[in-house]
Amino acid sequence: MPVAKRVFADGAYLRPPTISPYGCENILIEGVRIVRSPFWHIHPVLCVNVTVRRVAMEGNGPNTDGRNPESTRLMLIDKCLFDTGNDCIAVDSGRNNEGRAWCHCHRQRHLRRRA
Repeated sequence: MPVAKRVFADGAYLRPPTISPYGCENILIEGVRIVRSPFWHIHPVLCVNVTVRRVAMEGNGPNTDGRNPESTRLMLIDKCLFDTGNDCIAVDSGRNNEGRAWCHCHRQRHLRRRA
């Protein structure tokens, strides 16, 4: 969907992710519980050095993925609980022409123990 049409308002029917840092560095999300996210639970975009530790993501709605890192480098997911309506973890590098224009692929992803 073109950027100009990405509207979050009454009648737009686009569900926002719960946590979505954009272009950030040195992110720590730790020890929280996210319940009934309207869309993806945690969706960092173009971020560097992201750690998600001891986070519970719970929601059975449509397309409520747990973690959707997009074009992110140095990512650690450690001791997390996923009880979601769709993917637990879906790694993206952008989509369609926009994703190809960014040309930021994922590097250095690590997954550790489940909760």
